[in-house]
Amino acid sequence: MHHCLRDMIGRKILATDDVLGKVDDFYFDDITLTAHYVIVETGNWLSKRKVLISLAALKIQSWNSNVFIVNITCAQVRDSPDIDTKKPVYRQMEEKLHNHYQWSHYWGNGYGGTFGITPYSLLDNYPPEKAAPPAREDEQHLRSICQVTNYNIHATDGIIGRVDDFLVDKDNWKIHFLVIETGDWMLSKKILIATGLISNINWADASVYVNCTQESLCDNPKYVPDESEDPDDWTKIE
Repeated sequence: MHHCLRDMIGRKILATDDVLGKVDDFYFDDITLTAHYVIVETGNWLSKRKVLISLAALKIQSWNSNVFIVNITCAQVRDSPDIDTKKPVYRQMEEKLHNHYQWSHYWGNGYGGTFGITPYSLLDNYPPEKAAPPAREDEQHLRSICQVTNYNIHATDGIIGRVDDFLVDKDNWKIHFLVIETGDWMLSKKILIATGLISNINWADASVYVNCTQESLCDNPKYVPDESEDPDDWTKIE
C-alpha cells in the first residue's frame, strides 16, 4: 500500500500528553529516497516553532486518519535542539537530535530504514539499490518535499512535466513513485513514474532527470488517487 506524502500535510500531531502541532513538511534522504522526518509546526504553546521529529517516533493508528500520534512528550520537544528547518540540516544536527530523544540512527551500513538500519524489501521488478555511503558531518542529504514539489521532470528527449507528489510505502516510508503533472503535450494529466527511473536530481536547477522518453510515457493512464492499491496499475515503464 502506498500513500501520498503531501496529503498528510496539515494533519494533527498528538504527543503523549497534549496536542503537539500539525504536519508542515517531510524530509527525505536524497540518496535512499526514504522519508525520515516530519516537520511539525507547533501550536501557540511553543510560539509555532517548527521542529523536526523522526518518523521512528510515529505511532500510526490509521493511514486514513487525520491524526498522527508520536511517542514523545511536549516537554521533550520544548527542550529539544533548536534546528532551523529553513536551512540545510547536516549530520551533526541529526546526531544532537537523536541523542536528545534517544532515537536509533538510521544511517550506517545497509539501507537506511526508518526504524534503524533495516534491510527492507523493495517492490518487485525494482533493482536493489546500493547502500548509502556514510555521510560527512558537513554534508547535506535531507531534502524537503515542499521544496522538491514543482521540480521539472526531464525525459531523455525533453521536459515531461513537474513533480506534484510523492508515493511512499507505508511500511518503510520509501518513496517508490513520483506523481507527475504533465504539460499540455499530454493533456495535463497526472501520471506515476517509478523512482527507479531517476538518473539524476540536480538540486541547483530544480530538475529531475529520468531514463525514458516522452513517447514511452504517452500510454500511461491518468493517475487517480484511491482508485487502486497498486501503483503499477498506472505505470507502463519499469
